[in-house]
Amino acid sequence: MAWTHVPRRPVRLLPRRRRDGSVGTQRGRRVIRVLVAEGHPASREDLRAVLALDREVQVVGETLDGRSTLELARKLHPDLLFVDGSVPGMGGLDAGALSSELPETGIVFLPPDPASHEAWLGAPAGRVAKDATSDELLHAIRTAVSATATRQRFGWIPEAWRRPIEILLESGTIAEDQVDAALAEYCREESLADTFISGGLTTQRELTESLERARVAPLLSLSPYPELGAAIAPTEARFSSAHLVDPVDPIAARRLPIELGRSLGVVIIATSGEEGVVAMADPLDEGALAEAERRTQLRLFRVAAPVEHVQDALLRAWTGPGTRPVLAIPDPSLRSAAVFGAISAGLFAALAFALRAALAPQYLFSVLALCCGLFFFLYALKYYVTSAAVILLSLFGNPLSTLARRVTEHGETGGGNVAPDESNGADTARGAHKEGYRTLRGEPLDAIGSVVVSDPWLRMGELRLPAEQQPFVSVHVALYNEARVVDRLLAACTSFDYKSYEVIVVDDSTDETTALLERWKSSQVRVIHRSSRKGFKGGALQEALRRMNPRTEYVLIFDADFVPPADAIWHFLDYFGRLGRPRDGNGQGVSNGDGHTVGGVPQNGDRLAAVQGYQWHMLNASENWITKGVRAEFAGSYVLERTGQELFGAMKMISGSVYMIRADVLRKLGWSTSITEDWELTIRLYLAGYKVLYTPYIQAPAECVSTVRRLVKQRMRWAEGHTYNVKKYFFQVISSPNLSFKEKLEFCF
Repeated sequence: MAWTHVPRRPVRLLPRRRRDGSVGTQRGRRVIRVLVAEGHPASREDLRAVLALDREVQVVGETLDGRSTLELARKLHPDLLFVDGSVPGMGGLDAGALSSELPETGIVFLPPDPASHEAWLGAPAGRVAKDATSDELLHAIRTAVSATATRQRFGWIPEAWRRPIEILLESGTIAEDQVDAALAEYCREESLADTFISGGLTTQRELTESLERARVAPLLSLSPYPELGAAIAPTEARFSSAHLVDPVDPIAARRLPIELGRSLGVVIIATSGEEGVVAMADPLDEGALAEAERRTQLRLFRVAAPVEHVQDALLRAWTGPGTRPVLAIPDPSLRSAAVFGAISAGLFAALAFALRAALAPQYLFSVLALCCGLFFFLYALKYYVTSAAVILLSLFGNPLSTLARRVTEHGETGGGNVAPDESNGADTARGAHKEGYRTLRGEPLDAIGSVVVSDPWLRMGELRLPAEQQPFVSVHVALYNEARVVDRLLAACTSFDYKSYEVIVVDDSTDETTALLERWKSSQVRVIHRSSRKGFKGGALQEALRRMNPRTEYVLIFDADFVPPADAIWHFLDYFGRLGRPRDGNGQGVSNGDGHTVGGVPQNGDRLAAVQGYQWHMLNASENWITKGVRAEFAGSYVLERTGQELFGAMKMISGSVYMIRADVLRKLGWSTSITEDWELTIRLYLAGYKVLYTPYIQAPAECVSTVRRLVKQRMRWAEGHTYNVKKYFFQVISSPNLSFKEKLEFCF
């Protein structure tokens, strides 16, 4: 059943799209003719009101189901079809068929839930959130119409390349005049990808991402990863594993000669009978696919992979995994729930037998007090041992490793010159060198947290990737009545010394914060207002996660009372290993010593999920006695306790702010609605086999709680949330093979 809108002006004033892709005019104005498919009357009325805000958008028809939508679209030939995902009888396949039949009609889809979104993934349709603002909705309409015109304009291009070019245009990576210039230089003998890359219009990585988004071929990582059935190594050993799974079958990879695979940019990753799967750096290179099929006599199905992954996979298949050091992982069976329970029961039984005389009723309260005192004594002892370890390490470092480094690094260079730091070698050998921490890649850090390396390519501060190679970072901020600090926060968040990032602010405020946020809205800063505080901070961050740019590789979280430094993103990315990709003379990436090329997308074998920085509560530390006490407490926690947890390989907690987490991991786990969402996320990360790293060298100033009332409310919330999650996940943590004994012990404390 269909309802056709009767415009105030005669329909003849709304001409159809011409063959050249331009849009007709109405009395000299540009008009976009829209057909709406919406099954709910109230939503249809709201949508009609939004579309009426733009005089250049006119609704020519409305439908209630898929069948009538297809019929009316074929009859009216609208410029745009606006489809709600809840419309019965209408799906991605129907939209694809309609797009092929009516190439002049653009499509915009409103997914009501993730399931509907998945059903429309293969459809040639733009997408806009169900609760998008009117400006976002109208922008989606114009973008879809523009993309349709572009599709017609580039109709002569091979069909497989049309959608990737549209994606590059929509993302702003390239401009239409640049595409025209590149196509004018296009030679049929070469790949269209080579034309775009050689012309400097895009990079191999951007092209691979656009191909994956266009559903030409799924994008895979070919790096080995730890066997998930075994226990995950502690954080400091995350790059080494006793059991690595290689996703590339070496026998299949050897079906192609290594030199041919390198020249074509392909590797066979699996075979079955007369079929196989080939990973290609350029999945649209039909010549490379045909040559691979000819040489292997297989019917190959293509997937996309970064070019460095293809090269590394070929090297592993033909030369073996190499001789990189492997750290043994303890048998996970020793950490099973049954064994842990038996040991605990035995200890309690032995203690009860030894103290059987003291368990008499008259001594019950005395024994209880003794046990509580013993518990707090052990906690204090842990704190003292941690403090001693941190102080000793900061004073003396590791004398053995320092001396070994002196023997290998110092002396004469090849040119006969004295090596750097030769003059103070005696002091270094005696242990006066402040070795301090090491990164997870084994790189030593100096007293101010800079990486100590001899290669100038790797010096922190010099390693700044160009914009086209920067991983996209989404900065998430949840606000609730923060009018006093919101301008300070956003001024810092929009001043990062980094190009490829966005800021998403989720605002639950009921005061003037909402008005202050309006002037911060821009292409880089997105402000989302929620009408309720459902889920509290976790619910707000979940909304930011849902709305963030699909290109996001890392998410950076800050609370409202923090002032992040301008270089924070660079330092976080360095701990994730994303800045070490210098090129040697042959253009190959420099190895980090474990058989993997440094940099690139997060590897399957990399279990590091989040990096927690130092919350430097100092902005109002001298305000009163409360802020001074809180400042001292946080200093002890972040400088001593958390540093000790990192040194000993214990469980590290995400602390709600000043941390970066991998977007792929966060998409998988999502946020909870716990009042201590950071603690619950930490537990779920460890249960899933991921690890958290703490570093005191990434610091963000913040304010301390300044009143007794706020301090009490804060600590009560922390106590309630922590206790609830400990009870909720206790047996899962104790029985999980993905946590070491030290991590489980830290969880219990």
